[in-house]
Amino acid sequence: MSRNVKLPFSSCFMHPLFNRKLYAMFCSPSHTYKLFVTVTSLWFTTRICFTIKFIKIGNLQSNMEIKNVPYIDDKEEKYASCQGPPTLMMVLKHFLPGFKLTFDEVYDKLGYSKGEWFFEMYMVELLNKLGVSSKYYFTRKLTICLDSVCFREISGLDFNNERHKKEFNLEHYNSSVKYVINNNLSHHRNDLDIRFIKKQIDNSKLVIVTVNRNKYLDKKRYKGHFMLIKGYTSDSFICNDAYFGENITIQFAKFLEMFYSINWISPQDKKKRTRDMVVVG
Repeated sequence: MSRNVKLPFSSCFMHPLFNRKLYAMFCSPSHTYKLFVTVTSLWFTTRICFTIKFIKIGNLQSNMEIKNVPYIDDKEEKYASCQGPPTLMMVLKHFLPGFKLTFDEVYDKLGYSKGEWFFEMYMVELLNKLGVSSKYYFTRKLTICLDSVCFREISGLDFNNERHKKEFNLEHYNSSVKYVINNNLSHHRNDLDIRFIKKQIDNSKLVIVTVNRNKYLDKKRYKGHFMLIKGYTSDSFICNDAYFGENITIQFAKFLEMFYSINWISPQDKKKRTRDMVVVG
């Protein structure tokens, strides 16, 4: 068994193990100075390398884009429903290469009729049934809608008007709400912001957000709209938007102006605005 013997500088001359060789190696002023310079240099080198690595990682995270996301144009709005169906189709074709179903066939699988209101839960339900992991995130309260107040908040329509109920398809809405809740695919969060979206993109997940399309066009009033986010730069999101185009960039400040759904009972009340998104992948 061996042990290390430490020699304090002040005791070098008096220690019984002292000799000229030990003095030259450990105790001479010149060697002490060289040792100090060496240790200091190593410390600075380590700090510089760490800083360079940190900066490099930061640069990698400031620009991120998921490649090979198909684009579907709906400038003419032939698929209607706030561009929900074509946005869903882009996601399906990305995660399921060779996906061949037509829009009509997708509608059948959704249990959806063209022209009805289109909700995030419909996307999540179909995607998961087809084997594509997805979840619905929101800041609002998600519940079964059984009364006129709830119906009015969500749609602005009349609960006692059968035509309005059919247009909204309340039965389908409630069925889909049950599905996402029972399968733990719906999550209430208050931090649905730029940071949260960027984190999803970093993890190779596509993000579908509900926005006010008129804010992008600087028009008044609210117009619901689905938009697919597939990447970001230092100051913008990169989007495939069925109405506005492929690979468009929207600066974060403008995006925050757009990113909300209104409460139809009090559409001008900003405090009652909510945020909704579907995260896929």
